[in-house]
Amino acid sequence: NSDVKYRNGRPDMANVVITDITPLKQTENNLLEYQDKLKHLSIRLSLVEEDQRRGMASQLHETIGQELFVMRLQLAAYEKTIDNPIFLKPLEPIKNQLLKIIKETKSLTFDLSPPVLYDFGLREAVETLSRNIESKHQIRVQTCFEGEMDEVKDEIKAILYRNIKELMHNTIKHANADSIQIRLENADGRLRVLFRDDGVGFDAARYANGTSFANGFGLFDIREKLNHLGGQLKIGATPGQGTVIRMEVPL
Repeated sequence: NSDVKYRNGRPDMANVVITDITPLKQTENNLLEYQDKLKHLSIRLSLVEEDQRRGMASQLHETIGQELFVMRLQLAAYEKTIDNPIFLKPLEPIKNQLLKIIKETKSLTFDLSPPVLYDFGLREAVETLSRNIESKHQIRVQTCFEGEMDEVKDEIKAILYRNIKELMHNTIKHANADSIQIRLENADGRLRVLFRDDGVGFDAARYANGTSFANGFGLFDIREKLNHLGGQLKIGATPGQGTVIRMEVPL
């Protein structure tokens, strides 16, 4: 800062104050460095969590899921040995309960980490998720795929699948939509995802920093994971006119 005094129209004296902001800039640089480290740590924790989910889902399928399936076969074999219909009637509620538990176990396995994602690929996982969402929530989900989807790395598959699932759940919880459209395109070395719904929309300008529809974290988390992959997130939404979200990552 400077304060100049004049005499006869010419500068006569100046008071100059110099402030050393080196410590302030160092603190700012440290904060940015810590922030960057925390962001990368969050991504790594997310990927470790995905590995744990995959392991738990595999164990659940190979132990409890298989045991339940064997029990169902044994019950069916035992049922064939009974001639008297009176003794068959008590087996009905047992069969129904067993079938219910088998379905719930499959659903839990899929929610933890869908085996189809790693066994068959991103396309099959997204299509299976879409059919499950349609059946469970009575909302129409259309999917479209262009280009090769089989050679996508597991890390990219896992993050994009979780992102699409998060967007679906946001639509179901907040958008009051009748339909969802999902388009995946592999072209020019990049994988692009277009997610669109016909719901109530929202003010996209309010979420330019990546916060989510309700809890302030969903879209921020999606953006950070895409940034980790060298990708980007674009949000287009207007109140009353639905939502369009674009995700893009390099392959």
